[in-house]
Amino acid sequence: MSTGGALPPRRGRRHLWGGLPLACCPQSPVGGGARLRGLLLTKSTTGGGDAGVHVHVKAGGGSTGPVGGATTAAVAPGLTPTGTFQVGLLAGAVAGTAVDVVLFPLDTFKTRVQAAGTAAVARAQLLRGLYAGIAPAVVASAPAAAAFFGTYDALKRVLADTIPEGHGRYAPVAHMLAAGGGDVASSTVRAPFEVVKQRLQAGMHASSGEAIRSVWRTSGFRGFYAGYGSLVLRELPFDALQFPLYEALKSRWAARRIASGHPDGDRLQTWQTSACGSAAGAVSAAITTPLDVVKTRMMTRAAGTVPYKGVMDGLSRIAREEGVAALTAGMLPRVLWIALGGAIFFGGYEVTKAHLTPKVLRMEQRRREEGRAFKL
Repeated sequence: MSTGGALPPRRGRRHLWGGLPLACCPQSPVGGGARLRGLLLTKSTTGGGDAGVHVHVKAGGGSTGPVGGATTAAVAPGLTPTGTFQVGLLAGAVAGTAVDVVLFPLDTFKTRVQAAGTAAVARAQLLRGLYAGIAPAVVASAPAAAAFFGTYDALKRVLADTIPEGHGRYAPVAHMLAAGGGDVASSTVRAPFEVVKQRLQAGMHASSGEAIRSVWRTSGFRGFYAGYGSLVLRELPFDALQFPLYEALKSRWAARRIASGHPDGDRLQTWQTSACGSAAGAVSAAITTPLDVVKTRMMTRAAGTVPYKGVMDGLSRIAREEGVAALTAGMLPRVLWIALGGAIFFGGYEVTKAHLTPKVLRMEQRRREEGRAFKL
C-alpha cells in the first residue's frame, strides 16, 4: 500500500501524524514502545506490483502516515481527539502483545542475570523455563501498551499545539513530555503484573497464583507496587532518549531521500521506520541498564532481606557491595530484546495505525453525516 496523490498547500494542511491527522505544522509520529512483537508487515498489490507500506515523514519531522486509495477523504476533516486516542490505544495494544510473546525468553534471561547479582548461577538454571511468567506479561501487555500510546498520542497533540513552536524547533520537548505522561500511565497499569512476572522468572514461585498470594501475605497491596518508582524512573530517561532519537532518525532519513531525488520523496517504508526504532531503542537500553537492574532487584527482593530505600540507594549499594560492573548485568540481552522489539514494534505500530485510521475516519464521518441528517 503506497501513498499517492498531491498534497494540499502547506497553509492549512492537516498532517497525518503516523496515520493520525493533526491540524498543525510538520511533526513526526510515535512509533512503538520500547520493548514490547512479531507482526507480518502486510503488502498490497497496486498496478500489478508489490509495494511495501510507506510512512510519509516530512523532512522537518512531519508525517502524513501511510495512505492508500481511500485516503483522499482521510486528509480532511481529520480524526477527532477521541478517534486519535482510540487508534493509538488499539495500535499500541496489538504491537505490544506480539513483541512480549515473541521476545519473552530474552527478558527472562535478563531478569535472572540481574536478580542473581554476583551469585554463581548454573547455565542450565538460566536457560530453564524461559517462558515462566508469560501469562501475567501477556495479560498486562495490551492494557499497558494501550495506556502508554493512547496517552502519548493525546498529549503530543495537545502539547505540540500549546508549546510555542511545538511543531517546529521545540517539537522534541513535546515528544519527551508526552512520553513521560505515557510512562506514568503505563507503569501504573503494569507494575502489579511486572512484580508477579519477575518473581516467576526468577524462580521464586511456581505459579502466578502462588506469587500473588505470597506478595499479598507479606506486603499487602503495596507489595504489588514494589519498585514502582524505579519502574517509572527507568522509563522516563529511556523514552526521553528513545523517542526524540527515533523522530530525529526518521527526519534525517527522509531528508536524505529528498536530497538524493528518490522517486518516493520523503516517504519512509515500514522497514525504515523499524530500523530507526531499533537503533533508538538499543542506544537507550544500554544507557538505562543500571536503572533496570535496580528495578529488578526491588521487585524480586526476598522476604527478610534489607530493602533499598530508593533508586539512588539501590544504585549506590549495588556499586559498593558488588562493584560497578553489577549495574550493567543483563545489558546484552536487554539491548537485543529492545532492539529487536523496537524494530518489530515501531513498524507494527505504524502499520496498525495506518490500517485503523481510515476505518475510524469513515466511522466518524458517518456519525457527523448522521448527526447533520438528524438535525435537518
